[in-house]
Amino acid sequence: MPTIWRQIARYASQSPWEPWDLSKPIIVIVIAGFPMLIRGIVFRRSDHRISNPTNRSIILFAIIWIILEAAGVAAQRRMYAYHFLVLAAPAALLFGLIPRKSTAFTIAAALALPMMLSTYGAALELRDAHNPLEHLAASDYLAAHASDDDAVWQDGMQRLLIETDLKPGSRYPMTFLWVNDDDAPLEYCHAMLKDFDDRRPRYILLPTKIDWYIQAVSTHIKELGLNPKRQANYVQAWHDLRDYVRKNYAPEAEAGKETIFRRVN
Repeated sequence: MPTIWRQIARYASQSPWEPWDLSKPIIVIVIAGFPMLIRGIVFRRSDHRISNPTNRSIILFAIIWIILEAAGVAAQRRMYAYHFLVLAAPAALLFGLIPRKSTAFTIAAALALPMMLSTYGAALELRDAHNPLEHLAASDYLAAHASDDDAVWQDGMQRLLIETDLKPGSRYPMTFLWVNDDDAPLEYCHAMLKDFDDRRPRYILLPTKIDWYIQAVSTHIKELGLNPKRQANYVQAWHDLRDYVRKNYAPEAEAGKETIFRRVN
């Protein structure tokens, strides 16, 4: 727990801010507040109300719950969109506690804005998603060449592991963890390389244009662009990973934009 606490503290204290970040809580308040406004104010006439009052202790519980969750989101400071998901449950409870009759029309009217935004967000995700009915090219290659006991590592390897049922080559499934704080790139990378020494994954996948990829990603991620020290450590960590793979692995095949390396040492 002390280690986790230190990681969280570093994550929060070293999170960069931009003026745009201040709009995120406002957007969430609007999305969560719109259903409350419609249900509580628009449908406030007597024919919409229910007679039995809500237990005040339940209302207090819901309010405290959403305040605590909001405090947890604010404590992280970075406020990615998924950080706000923890507010959905207490917000739904508060919505349901408003003493109004529930019909398909009143619920649809109250949830219209969140539903439209959710549909729009889902459409964006599906537009860029892989075809779920097709395996990754790397998955097909490994299925044909790897043994059941082999381990593999790829940056963001969750789908690869599911499709191949191979073992993970490291405890760390993605390099995005490297942007958590200034020391995270080298700290996580060295721990990952130690995992490679211990687990000796048979295959490691890296971008084929590795040097171009390192430069592109290190200038694209906001947390790196706003912090030169973290950016330098991130680039160094990728160089360490690249050099380790080149020393201990040989390129065997290409799958999409990645090269599949096979361990030789």
